[in-house]
Amino acid sequence: MIEMLVAAFIMAIGILGLTLLQTMAMRTRGGTKSMTSAILVAERVLDQAEALGRNSLLCSRTSSTVPVLTPNYFGAGNLTQYFDYDGTSNPAASYYTVTITPTDQVVPVAGVGGIKTLQVTVQWSEEVNASKVAINRNITLSRRIPYATS
Repeated sequence: MIEMLVAAFIMAIGILGLTLLQTMAMRTRGGTKSMTSAILVAERVLDQAEALGRNSLLCSRTSSTVPVLTPNYFGAGNLTQYFDYDGTSNPAASYYTVTITPTDQVVPVAGVGGIKTLQVTVQWSEEVNASKVAINRNITLSRRIPYATS
């Protein structure tokens, strides 16, 4: 009889532990999905900047008119863009706020361009903590990108 009570007690502790583990896993899953989407948004912005930079270099090497870069990721100031949760661009403030910062210019060549390091910071509010305050998260990615000036 006592053995059955001890076994039931140990089993109850194990089930309680599994329940807490499942709760933590579900809570972490939402945060991981937001983080993965944020990384994909940052990579998308960096890929677009790299494509614009390579296109401008190609045009400058073929003696074509260098296109005006829109948006100009290689300017002196920061750019801010907004993206929805699913990664689509949005003209108004949305789930993700993306700040693009050109940090330095390496090997500038007069009339041609150079290489800039673009730093992309993605910010979002994920969930509300016990005090009903939103938890703000952010990630930062950077890449060196060659470009040409018009």
